[in-house]
Amino acid sequence: MSGNTWPGEIRLITNRLVVRGVRRRDGRSVFAFVRRNASFHNRWEPSRPADFFSLRFQRRMIREQLRDPSVIQLYLFPLERGARDAGIVGSITFSNIILGAFQSCFLGYKLDRDHTDRGYMTEALRVALRYVFVHEGLHRVEANVMPENDRSRRLVERLGFREEGIARRYLQIQGRWAD
Repeated sequence: MSGNTWPGEIRLITNRLVVRGVRRRDGRSVFAFVRRNASFHNRWEPSRPADFFSLRFQRRMIREQLRDPSVIQLYLFPLERGARDAGIVGSITFSNIILGAFQSCFLGYKLDRDHTDRGYMTEALRVALRYVFVHEGLHRVEANVMPENDRSRRLVERLGFREEGIARRYLQIQGRWAD
């Protein structure tokens, strides 16, 4: 990361959410989020190793994310009454952060199946994008969205992203190369 902020110190507040950096102690919460949403996110994700949906694997991922300067991992927690006990309701990942002349990264995000259609991700991404541009000094953030993922396409359009074309057979999703 270009800034001096330790990921666990990142704490962004919106009207309805706390968007904060991953912390070592988040293992159980991340595990619960991943397990709860496995089938919901499956269509848009790569095939996962058998132990991906284990607490041990998720704790190992957190340790790796905390050591990797090319990743900023954020989690969304609701502030609204009645939703506070939901735990993690979403994640935002800025990955492959490259500094120097490039100052760029890739954006990934996931939302809990029970918290869709509330504007949470739009709200969270607005503050997270502002953070990486202002505090981390990034110049460009790329969101790679599958053409058939209408919800995600509408989201990035709302945030001002522009379509720059289709990257054919770009990502391996569920064992097949997808646009």
